[in-house]
Amino acid sequence: MKKHNRMAFLALILVGLAFVSHPQNVEAQERLRVALVSGAHAESYQANRAMSLLKDHLEQNYAIDCVLVTSQEGSNSFEGEGLEVLSTVDAAVFHVRRKTLSERDLMILREFIDSGKGFVALRSTSHAWENWPDFDQEVLGAKYRGTFHADDRRSPSMDIINIYQHPIFTGAREFTTQQYMYQYEDIADDVQIIMEGTVGEVTTPMAWTREYKGGRIFRLVPFHIEMFQDPDYLKMLGNGILWVTRRQIPGAKASVQRTYMPEAHPGAFAITFPQGPGICYDPVRGGINYIWDGDYIDLRPRWTTKQGQPAKYIGDIFYSENSLQPMRTGSPDREPEYQFRGYRIVDGLPEFSYTINGRLVREEMRPLENGEGVERHFQVEGDEPFWLMLEPQNKSEVTISGAVREDNYIRYDGAGGGFVVEISHKK
Repeated sequence: MKKHNRMAFLALILVGLAFVSHPQNVEAQERLRVALVSGAHAESYQANRAMSLLKDHLEQNYAIDCVLVTSQEGSNSFEGEGLEVLSTVDAAVFHVRRKTLSERDLMILREFIDSGKGFVALRSTSHAWENWPDFDQEVLGAKYRGTFHADDRRSPSMDIINIYQHPIFTGAREFTTQQYMYQYEDIADDVQIIMEGTVGEVTTPMAWTREYKGGRIFRLVPFHIEMFQDPDYLKMLGNGILWVTRRQIPGAKASVQRTYMPEAHPGAFAITFPQGPGICYDPVRGGINYIWDGDYIDLRPRWTTKQGQPAKYIGDIFYSENSLQPMRTGSPDREPEYQFRGYRIVDGLPEFSYTINGRLVREEMRPLENGEGVERHFQVEGDEPFWLMLEPQNKSEVTISGAVREDNYIRYDGAGGGFVVEISHKK
């Protein structure tokens, strides 16, 4: 693609994320209170105006009440309620550049960041605080290093923009921009890059997610006053706020990817839910290998490396299994003839099918409401006893309904239409 005709190209890799024209059922949730902190009101940014447009959009289309905190270019203070409002909100959206905070405001900012509340950082916020120089690396998880592709004095816009699968992009149909981006280095291992741009042969992150001290962070680099008239950009911001506050994103669906997972046979399944958890199911071993407390799997390592590195999960494993063929029929000591039959999506949830010694078993996986675990709903043909092996767990609790526990097994006798195993993260 020629540089003199540089147009951003969108690769929407959003398998399983349905388009939603307007948020639905958000009014049924308790309304959020969000601070919109504008501290980059240069003529080229028009941040105060942009944040005012964002306020109108969020209050009209989401269950969100916004408080606008503004600052003028060249000033280190914030108007209105000031940064003290951060103690009263559920989340904050920041677009700030080159501020030297008072000792009190710096303390307020640090307390907010340490509180575990949701945080959205736009454009220059990676280099916002002159008297918190490690902010970008410590909190956002990547060091700001000036203009991307700086050897080109024209500060080039992106030749290609890739958007990777994540609930934040639910309903976004496309996104293009000719705005130049930033360069980053020392990207933390727990950063999940969900948008990146390429100029020539080099690439830079444009958006990512991370957790810091229990709080979710959404980092979005593109910012321009015109973007606040773009419904797809506004969709990302609205969904991003819901994501950092662990709210349901309307239209976001479970994702099932057959891929190369760490500590699993090739062709394992990554089953991920919009608000968590994530599951690695190994159809060769015949069971769940592990469950982690994050959200969508990061497939970027598979797509961007020549050797095809394993897909990456970000989070902590709280449940794991190792035994071969944990499902049995007739007797727990009987070696099973296990055959994986495939899966389908039923009402937005994955249902897997297997035969154990010729008996059909269906298993539907559902996330717990708080995203802190999963329910395994089993339906087993026939009335011969069915057994599921359990392994000791330190970080999770396992409860059973419709079956009984006998030592290290669950025994189901074929009555009642099936049984349920609930696995929840033990805090």
